[in-house]
Amino acid sequence: MTVRAVGYSRLSKEDLNKIYDDSESIKNQNNLISEYVDKQGWILQEIYSDDDFKGSDRNRPDFNRMLSDAYQNKFDVIVCKNQSRFARDIELIEKYIHGKFIEGNIRFVAIQDNIDTANMNSASKKISQLHGLTDTWYLEDLSGNISNVFDTKRKKGEYIASWALYGYLKNPENKNELIIDPVASEIVKLIFKWYIEGRGLQKIANLLNQRNIPNPLKYKKDMGMKIGAKSRITSKSYLWRGDTIGRMLENQMYMGHMVQGRLKKVSYKSKKIVSVPKDHWIIVKNTHPAIIDRETWDTVQNIRKTKVKPRRDGIVNMFNGKLRCLECSELMYAITYPKQLHGIKSKTEFNTIFRCSKKMIQSNACVSTGISMNLLELHVLSELKKFSEIYFDEKSIETQLTITDGRFENLTRLQSDKERLNKQISEGNHAIATLYMDKVRGLISEKQFSQINTQILMEIKSSEEALKQVEKELEGISFNMFQKINLSEIIERYREINKLNRNIILDLIDVIYIGRKDEKTGKRIIKILWNF
Repeated sequence: MTVRAVGYSRLSKEDLNKIYDDSESIKNQNNLISEYVDKQGWILQEIYSDDDFKGSDRNRPDFNRMLSDAYQNKFDVIVCKNQSRFARDIELIEKYIHGKFIEGNIRFVAIQDNIDTANMNSASKKISQLHGLTDTWYLEDLSGNISNVFDTKRKKGEYIASWALYGYLKNPENKNELIIDPVASEIVKLIFKWYIEGRGLQKIANLLNQRNIPNPLKYKKDMGMKIGAKSRITSKSYLWRGDTIGRMLENQMYMGHMVQGRLKKVSYKSKKIVSVPKDHWIIVKNTHPAIIDRETWDTVQNIRKTKVKPRRDGIVNMFNGKLRCLECSELMYAITYPKQLHGIKSKTEFNTIFRCSKKMIQSNACVSTGISMNLLELHVLSELKKFSEIYFDEKSIETQLTITDGRFENLTRLQSDKERLNKQISEGNHAIATLYMDKVRGLISEKQFSQINTQILMEIKSSEEALKQVEKELEGISFNMFQKINLSEIIERYREINKLNRNIILDLIDVIYIGRKDEKTGKRIIKILWNF
């Protein structure tokens, strides 16, 4: 009777970590399988082969093709160098080798493990199961070890992603370091600039598309980089979108801070990726050149917090998010309508009034009245002029900009503490990696490893909590100093203004309260809270 045999070979990076020669190579596995089949006098029909696939991966192309052919009874025997080539997953071992193959009368042979289901008894089955468990444990340990190494790199501020963030390039001399991309970085700056000027997310996306500026995916493709599964890419994939702009505006990486660990795999067995809570992200400050300065970043984040909506033309009203009703403290919304030109509604010119959002829902819910944008702008300019005459005294400015030596001393102390705590965390992570290798080599027991590992982790956690507090204090001091130093620049910039825009409003004004007309004076009550 002719026996129809097939072989299966597999190699992945997990195997390269275990070996020191090419004995596990696809070529050598195939030679071993061919020699074995020939000695048995069987007919070798085909060798299925998956290169660069994990043994726990259930989506291996040739592996699944082999299973499909097995169900169609195209062969009688499957031969592998060893069982781990077939799978490093006890669930797959049990399902197929000890289940489906036996039911379908398919014989399985693992040459070096001396596993042959044609001669399997209770003892040999346990050996097969033990191999499966050992391989599963190995993958779990390997996955955990790799995760620890990656986290150590992240905490050192080393960039470990496959591709650089849009706006940056990987340093040719150090792949874990980012340098500014002179082309894409200018687009990043333009996006932040447009947003501050009052353009909405989709408006910015539309402008970029109209100018035929490649989006991050298209730019990556044009640079000759690998862009992932092409089957999922459509013509729309190369267009800028509002949500892409939104993510860029909130990415601290553009301030020169390394932000990693935002996503993670559910398990080493799964390709599913989930989001990590923000307080668990790994953020290391000042690791690479900044594209966006602190002032621009803060301005954008303040706008983002207000969650203002753009007008129909995609432009955000300069007062949006800054107006509140003095009567009920609710936000006031802009209502825009076309101007009447010779009895015809204009398509390009608009009038704008602001109304209490509460009153818009129910007319008698608030006693406030609306205000036109023109009247409000004139009032703000008038108040700003009065404010300048009183406040912008040169001696007063000099006094306000004085920063005591004590603040600098405090800043120096906190920077020193930050450096010390980062060093402690790095040393702790290195100690865990060394400890793990000692356990693998059998130099310490599992119990000793667990006890020492727990102690080190507690020390790392304590240092990380202390580091968070230091960084919070450091950021507060740095920001306050920054605010004071830059106050003179703001003063000089807006001293002689005669027309308002979104940038000026964001720089100078915290909130404007709009009230009713004063019964005695007949003037509108408007209270401005400045950012000073």
